[in-house]
Amino acid sequence: MPSFPIPIGGIVRAVTYCTKPGQVSTNTHKWQLVSLSSGSSFSSNQFTINYDLNMSGVYKAVLSNEAKYYGTQVYLMNPIGLPPRPDSINGNTDFGTAGAGLLPTQSSGLITLRSSTLGKIGAGRTYIPFPTPVDNETNGSPTVDYVSRLLDIGDFLKTNFLVVDGGVTATFRPCLYRGGTDTPRFIEERVARDAWATQRRRGDFGRLNANPF
Repeated sequence: MPSFPIPIGGIVRAVTYCTKPGQVSTNTHKWQLVSLSSGSSFSSNQFTINYDLNMSGVYKAVLSNEAKYYGTQVYLMNPIGLPPRPDSINGNTDFGTAGAGLLPTQSSGLITLRSSTLGKIGAGRTYIPFPTPVDNETNGSPTVDYVSRLLDIGDFLKTNFLVVDGGVTATFRPCLYRGGTDTPRFIEERVARDAWATQRRRGDFGRLNANPF
């Protein structure tokens, strides 16, 4: 897979893919390389491999067994310039472990991520795909256990991510970032919602989507 150097202060966009037959979900999160124990840049390959391994575990725990965790692509967003090809991996592809069956595929778990900046610019949302009826209460809300597993994802997405390669430790900090000259706003809080959200583009009647790579 292609690799590119991530300099200290650089920001990457990590895209998580999950699939069911005919549909693909994408969840995007931004990370800034805030420190290195040695050197001035870090391999995107090492970030991608470790990120995919961590995300696959927490995502499979909320996915129906009729859906799959598929993989990760990582893009360099900053420094601004001609971007290199994305780094891609799908070495941890496998079915979800949450239970049998699928709720309507537009149904999603919802995590809100907040920075210290007030207003819409200081918060983001992550729609977690392909839940199972096992995690749906009789009143139509997610079970307490499902919300707990959403919090596992939220905890990962608000915590500094350390990657070690050859004795070098890289620290990536999760942030909200729109690109260009925008200033990253670091994520400090996560909230897992106790109600289902809707992503129409994942619906059973939307257009079919091919696997991304």
